[in-house]
Amino acid sequence: MNAEAILKRIEDDAKKLSADILNDAKSKVNQMQYNSHLKVEKLKFKTEKMAEVESDEIRKQLQSMNDLEYKKYLLQQRRSLIDEAFIQAKDKIKSLPLNEISNKVVGIIVKQAEGGETLYVGANQADWLSDALFNDINNKLKAQNKLALIKGDKQIENATGAVLVKEGVELNCTIESLLDYLRVDIERDVAERLFTNQ
Repeated sequence: MNAEAILKRIEDDAKKLSADILNDAKSKVNQMQYNSHLKVEKLKFKTEKMAEVESDEIRKQLQSMNDLEYKKYLLQQRRSLIDEAFIQAKDKIKSLPLNEISNKVVGIIVKQAEGGETLYVGANQADWLSDALFNDINNKLKAQNKLALIKGDKQIENATGAVLVKEGVELNCTIESLLDYLRVDIERDVAERLFTNQ
């Protein structure tokens, strides 16, 4: 499997992770929409009562302010929901089976490594990297005329995968960093699916 296919699979898996939490998010969206609707109705009622006393110009200003507040509120709620979805996706990454982690991370390492880096394993599910798999990674690098990696003796906290270090420069090969990288595209996709009725 070439690096493009691996990255495509990783992207698809990341999108699948975000899709897994959509059902839960949909109910939250429905509740948020209901609450937002109630809030708008209250704001309209308040505006209408105030506008009966005030001039047309003041009424327009109040309505504009209420509309702006409502839009800000909706935007804040949507952002919060999307943030929560990605937090849940990162939590799910920590419980992926070791073979899925190793397949994804090996693909990232082989594509990104220049050779000669020290590989430090992430502390989350650190058992994904066996000696045989480490040798396999080095064989794949050797086939690309790259130097072998050196196995580091410490683990990187709060990471699932590996970090490559060479001359003080770190290259993050973790699933979390991949999800962060893909977040822009995934976030757009999640937002479209969550808020299609808006």
